[in-house]
Amino acid sequence: TTLELGGTEMGQAPMTTVAEKIVGTVRDRQVGQKIMSEVKFKDPKNDDERSFNDYIDLLYNEESFRRNVYEDPIKKDKLTVGLGHLLTPEELERYKDGDQWTDEDLLTVTRKDTRDKWNAAKAQMQELGIDDNDFLVALGSVNFQLGVNWWNEEVAGAKAHKNTWAALKAGDYEEAIREISNSLWYTTQTPDRAKAFQRAIRKLMDAQSPSILRRPDPESRLTSTFGI
Repeated sequence: TTLELGGTEMGQAPMTTVAEKIVGTVRDRQVGQKIMSEVKFKDPKNDDERSFNDYIDLLYNEESFRRNVYEDPIKKDKLTVGLGHLLTPEELERYKDGDQWTDEDLLTVTRKDTRDKWNAAKAQMQELGIDDNDFLVALGSVNFQLGVNWWNEEVAGAKAHKNTWAALKAGDYEEAIREISNSLWYTTQTPDRAKAFQRAIRKLMDAQSPSILRRPDPESRLTSTFGI
């Protein structure tokens, strides 16, 4: 099926004026909102589905959504589209900087990217022995931004947050927070999102029993700028 919003007809002139760029930004937002609604569970029936919807809302607030391919602001040599989707080698053969994707293709990659990172976060939660929906939502965001191997030195090399992961596994949450503060993620890349993860870790410290499954607090989560 074809989504209602977004897309330009073939042969349409590229946007050049300030007014046209503003219209483009509005259209990006409209398309992004429509796609997010398609990705989310329409009628969530359990905590997992409700938490997944919260995770989608969080990502939409943290990530920009653009229909046109653009250079990733952090990974300068990478091209991105949609909800922070890094183009694969196959996609790079089809698209160049500035090319616009169809709504259908954007929906397809957004569904896959968000679900893959969510599943990775759930697997990591099991390995960490943590059962907390607030933290699961935050960890899903970490996986979406940094990649599913954000903790794995064998795969991510020097970029891996191996010390943060080790501290989390040991239940040493203060040390995990300190390790994040010492990372480039916190100091130069996206400090607001690093601080958001620190906030989620602090909530674990405040929990009386980590075995209690709690619903996320939307006021503390639907922004990436709630500090540490």
